[in-house]
Amino acid sequence: MREFTGPTFPILRVAFVPGNPSQVAAVDRNAAYLWRLDQGDPIILPCETSTHASKRILVVSHDGRWLVAGPIDHPSLWDISESPPLPSPLALPGLLTSVFARDPSSLTAITQCATGGGDAAFGFQVIRVEIPFRRTELADATSTRVPVVNDLAARLATFDLSHWQGADYWLLGTAFSSDGRRLAFSARERAALLWDIGSNEPPRTIPLRGFPRGLHFSPDGARLAIDACTSLYVFQVDALELLVKWRVRNADEVFGSRVAWSPDGRLLARTNGSTTVRLYEAATGRETIAIGKKPGSLQCVAFSPDGLTLATGTLDGPVRVWDVE
Repeated sequence: MREFTGPTFPILRVAFVPGNPSQVAAVDRNAAYLWRLDQGDPIILPCETSTHASKRILVVSHDGRWLVAGPIDHPSLWDISESPPLPSPLALPGLLTSVFARDPSSLTAITQCATGGGDAAFGFQVIRVEIPFRRTELADATSTRVPVVNDLAARLATFDLSHWQGADYWLLGTAFSSDGRRLAFSARERAALLWDIGSNEPPRTIPLRGFPRGLHFSPDGARLAIDACTSLYVFQVDALELLVKWRVRNADEVFGSRVAWSPDGRLLARTNGSTTVRLYEAATGRETIAIGKKPGSLQCVAFSPDGLTLATGTLDGPVRVWDVE
């Protein structure tokens, strides 16, 4: 186990950054952080302040160049290939989740929006943000590339949540498939909804016994894992067939649970606010290993691109990296 320090607030999201050298990224309520796995001190990326204390986003492009991080109402896009990394504000207030296309020149995102029917009328919109470049001449006659992202968002679809009884402004969970073509979400109901973005068909409903607080597509998009606090479900997406379900320990009420798929889709890692991250076979629900048991509540988890390493974020700040045995 390797421990990386610097943050003093709870780590809300953690992710690996593909590339050489390998890096791990994390975000707390004040900043995003980047550590090289062969070094100790982080690069600190200051974030905008926000009233949404526990709602942060952290998304990394597939080529390891771009990082979206910060509060959901004031996220920033960072070019982390630059030294120091260059930020550009994203005009995406109410950002809920996002995913980079395999071609990392575009970002698909969900943002909260009003639907024009009064205070209770709300929903979300799915948009695509292109990330073009412009040349900027500097005083010393050299030039640099500056990302231009504001006002370049194309709306793909809008979904109205106003008719959901008991729904409030924030969805319980949202997730994109890796290709950005499917969206899973839950809206304060004992059900999850699966939407083929851009189709004329309404979302399909997945009834559940509990409230789904975590939705997670497998890397190939063929399966959907749903964490309903005391049960973990895996559905086949095309037919909405339940493949497996098993009991899990209830999650911390404040931060909830976090689930991550291994890159090969064989394992699911889950934290629930305890000191341990548990790994399960996605095909059977069998627990294969429990990692941790070191003081410090674990709030989030991510697999490395090769599936051999896990990163966990803690309540008191450190990020811990574990080898998967």
